[in-house]
Amino acid sequence: MGEAVTADLLREFVEDELFKGHLSSRINFDEAFDNWKKEKLQVEIEKFANYWGIQDMDTLNRSVNLYSDSQPEIIPYIEEINNSVNHEIALNKENKGRLKHIIELGKALSNWMHEIKSRLS
Repeated sequence: MGEAVTADLLREFVEDELFKGHLSSRINFDEAFDNWKKEKLQVEIEKFANYWGIQDMDTLNRSVNLYSDSQPEIIPYIEEINNSVNHEIALNKENKGRLKHIIELGKALSNWMHEIKSRLS
């Protein structure tokens, strides 16, 4: 399964960057691919943070980097992430009240981290 995800990412990278001439001939292909994946990860972190109203994206980024599939129930820095949530600016308006919003965020965070780590790491 991991190889299929990597193959899809590699195809996307080649189509979006190599074929369109966005890569310098001086840069190592593997390095360029890794940098591209990091940029995609940052975009995904930003989208998730905006959707849930997480203001501390640095902590969310550190949490994603430390997250381990071997311990999916542990979300690094969960308290700091929860403390940085501003329910008022969240794009997700499904939950009435901050407490319900944070409970739902906790559920979504675990699934999202698993998906994002397996796809972009």
